[in-house]
Parts: sequence; structure tokens; C-alpha cells
Amino acid sequence: MPEDLTPRQHEILSYIGKYFKERGFVPAIREVAEHFGIYYNAARKHIIVLERKGYLRRREGLSRGLEILGTVLGNVVPLPVVGSVPAGRPLLATENIEGYISLDNSFVSESSFMLRVVGDSMTGAGIHEGDLVIVQQQPIVQNGEIAVVRLGDEALVKRLYKKNDHIELVSENPFYKPIIIRNTDEITVVGKVTGVLRLF
Repeated sequence: MPEDLTPRQHEILSYIGKYFKERGFVPAIREVAEHFGIYYNAARKHIIVLERKGYLRRREGLSRGLEILGTVLGNVVPLPVVGSVPAGRPLLATENIEGYISLDNSFVSESSFMLRVVGDSMTGAGIHEGDLVIVQQQPIVQNGEIAVVRLGDEALVKRLYKKNDHIELVSENPFYKPIIIRNTDEITVVGKVTGVLRLF
């Protein structure tokens, strides 16, 4: 046990680390309180102390806004989780970010982010509604790779194929027809999907 932690602080830190390793995201403060049978404010005070001692970082206003710092799990990267994207708003605008999930930096980079999937058009690729896709920001993807693209005011997750005179966005569900883009100025590649995280 680290010398600068009390037994309860060590228990809470260990619980947060174990929770993260099992689920890929950290518990909310409410869940910490429920696990240890203590009041929310008591759990919050322990979290503040762990933050002050350099084990955690909190992002105010987010239910899962805890980041586990490298002193606990090694090198981790906090990725923003992007929810629904209203028309005309940049994909990574602050108001679109639901929270942060920390992942090992051997899997992701600091330019990665996570996007919550809406709809069932990619179920054939194992991507279901409510899943989080890990996206590596890059302006170009290879033919047939799954990409996040911006089409007008909409963010889509599709397989992208470049043809001679158009781009095809293909779903992994036979109920959806390919989207044909003839004016390539209408589409922006945001990044490549490199992984999927299912929280529930």
C-alpha cells in the first residue's frame, strides 16, 4: 500500500482500478459510495484527496469524469466520448462531449476519441446501437475501412469505398442501401474506427 494513503483511500483506489480493468471505464462517484456503503459526499471527499495526491483527476460536471493517472495503471489516455451531434455543430465541440473514458495508450493515441453509435446499420461488423467506437482522427482511410465521416450536418459510421467518380458509404446491414456521394466536397473523413467498446 502506498505510504501516503490511508487504508480506506487505498481500498477506493484499488476498487476504481479494478473496475476500470474489468469494464474499460471508471465508476461514477455514486457507484463508489454504493460499493463501500458510504455517503456520496464521503466518497467525493476521498476522491478529492486521491486527486490531490496525484492518483486521480476529476472533470467536474461529468458522472464518469474520473481519470486514473499513470501512477495507478501505467500510461493511459483520456478519450472524449461524443454523443449526438446537432446540425451545424463541430463533432468535438465541448457541448457534444458526454464524458471521458481512459484507455491504455498502447491501444489509442491522444488524437483519438469515442463516438456513441446511433442506429443498427453496422450490426454486421459487430457495432450495435449504444456502442462506443474508438476513432483515430485522420483525413484519409483505405478502401473498405470503417470510418467516421461528416456528410453535411450528420456524422456517420460506414465502410468507405472510393470509386473512379464517386464515394460509396456502405452499411453492414442488408436493410440499408449504400450511400453514393458524387460530389466529394460534400463529405469529410473524420477518422478511422479502430475499436468498439460496449459498456452494458
